[in-house]
Amino acid sequence: VVLLPLDLDWTTVLWLLGHLLRRSALSRWPSVSSSRAWRCRPRILEAMWSRCLPALLALQVPLALADEVAQVKCDVCGLAVAEASALIVELGTDLKNEDEVIDFADNLCTLAKREGRWLRRLDIQDTSDGRLRVENMTDFGECRKECMVVRKACQQVLGSKQEELVEMLRAAKGAEALKARICKAACKKKPQKLKQKRVDEEFIKGPDAGMLAMMENRDKLREETGQIFDIMKREDMEAMSDGDREAQAAQDSFAEELRMARELSGRDWKGNEL
Repeated sequence: VVLLPLDLDWTTVLWLLGHLLRRSALSRWPSVSSSRAWRCRPRILEAMWSRCLPALLALQVPLALADEVAQVKCDVCGLAVAEASALIVELGTDLKNEDEVIDFADNLCTLAKREGRWLRRLDIQDTSDGRLRVENMTDFGECRKECMVVRKACQQVLGSKQEELVEMLRAAKGAEALKARICKAACKKKPQKLKQKRVDEEFIKGPDAGMLAMMENRDKLREETGQIFDIMKREDMEAMSDGDREAQAAQDSFAEELRMARELSGRDWKGNEL
């Protein structure tokens, strides 16, 4: 049991949770005789941490940022249906196949999916009347606190409207028709002013579309194979020390050994028969 002072800011709380997560993983990691497997452990832990961070950040939304979510729901909904209307055509989704359209709609608010990539372009800005607005910045930004707020707003406005959204997308309805119906409740009344002072988060340009596509494919392969893949920029690879390169090679070798062992066992990483 961990007792935290009530006046701690959420950044500190998240850091503490991350620290505890790392210590727990280190203490409970099974002993491994292979030196190569041992050397790759820090990278595996780093990958575990990178996957847990978005979940920890999401804890802030219901506790401290609910009023911000309420402020941006209408804007996010309008942007979401406009994106959906254009993207479903761009991706060539078969409108006659209900399952495909349902999957498309399901992923619109998922940052790790191609359909949810648009959320990374959004920036929350203050207005002169003490309220908030959402701006499409065109470029993809780093996903931090505001990114989680717009994702939560997306989930709230589209979650209860999924059946209607799927029906209208299959009927090839345009963005205006989608907004009029799907966003009616979210945009019905003007939200109240923020109850507490908000610190604006600077929009910082993040990975480009090519890098995001690689990250999305990485997550897809992770779901299918259970293997953790690292996505690195060229300059980061060139800056790696000999020790880092050795650890990377050990990780790759260990992952290949695990893959071969799974194939010989006749089961996938989830324990299902191949």
